[in-house]
Amino acid sequence: MLKTKELIRTNVMLDREVLKTIDEFAKAMSEDRSTVIRQLIKRAISAEKVEIAVKKFQSGAPFRKAAEIAGLDYWDFQAELDKRGIPISTSLPFARRRIRQARVAESEVRIIRDTSHIFHDWFSVFTETRG
Repeated sequence: MLKTKELIRTNVMLDREVLKTIDEFAKAMSEDRSTVIRQLIKRAISAEKVEIAVKKFQSGAPFRKAAEIAGLDYWDFQAELDKRGIPISTSLPFARRRIRQARVAESEVRIIRDTSHIFHDWFSVFTETRG
């Protein structure tokens, strides 16, 4: 990592307990403190991007846009939503589309129900003339 990317030095104040935990991670991972801090920050940023993307998706952002915000491909973002128990259909635009589709279907059922007597009458006449 150090050879491929330019690193910029920065200072941060940390609680003694947090620093102790970081040092424990560093020892367990056989890494230096700076490397562990960079890795933890990178993971935290990735996790936060996913959180933001999920919230935006639930607020109506398109699935693909939310996946892009999360920095995940289609399938990985779908897996993340599944893991959280969030169906794709929770987005507002999708829900609105489904409601419109249900209303259209309901009106079609009404038309069929209202005109079913025509078919019944026609079928009765048809079977009487054939019999």
